[in-house]
Amino acid sequence: MIVQIEDVERLVIIHLIQVVFCLVFLFIASKILKRHKNRLTWSLSSFYILNGVGFIFAIGRLFFRVNPGMYILYSIALYLIFLSMIFLVLFNINLFKLDNELSTKKLMLIILFYAILIFSILCVPNGFTVSEETNWFPVWSWTFLIIIYIFTAIVIVLPFTYYFFKIYKTFEDKKLKRKLILFFIGFLGIALGWYGGTLYNTWDNSIYRTIWPPIALINALLSGCLIYYTWGREI
Repeated sequence: MIVQIEDVERLVIIHLIQVVFCLVFLFIASKILKRHKNRLTWSLSSFYILNGVGFIFAIGRLFFRVNPGMYILYSIALYLIFLSMIFLVLFNINLFKLDNELSTKKLMLIILFYAILIFSILCVPNGFTVSEETNWFPVWSWTFLIIIYIFTAIVIVLPFTYYFFKIYKTFEDKKLKRKLILFFIGFLGIALGWYGGTLYNTWDNSIYRTIWPPIALINALLSGCLIYYTWGREI
């Protein structure tokens, strides 16, 4: 009985955090698109929109405690949130090639390539489980976690960092360089949130599962707002 009560409390806390994420991220996306609509704003706002919609699906699964309904909703949520980080990389690429933009066709091919890769990873057999047996919490396998970690490092973190240094070298204005550093810190916060959140679903440690939710909330809000206040208000 005590375990069931703890599970209910945990479920409520997680979904309250996801509601906050959803509202804040979608609000930021609307603020960005209200200012201007160009390639930079679309790439940055897509990060916030995909996260916001992903959290909507994550919240929605609470009302579908049946298989395979919850599994499908969680898979969609995970896919959208995972895919969202690609648009931070694309934002950096667009910023670097501001004077010599990539063609729309090339950008779409990059997005499609990433989308297929992420979909393939999420199709790894026994990667994660969401069912009545797990009390409707997602439980990841360690193999799946390692694949996600490696993929994120190679396909998201390294390219973002590469273009960060490329752009940093081209900027001469100290104010712009400071903004770029803050943007990079915001990205690191998002990456930390992703790594920590995936570990939360894998590591069955009561201490970590107690301290991570508030850390995740603070980290995501600070990182998301930092990214917006460095570039989102200017582009």
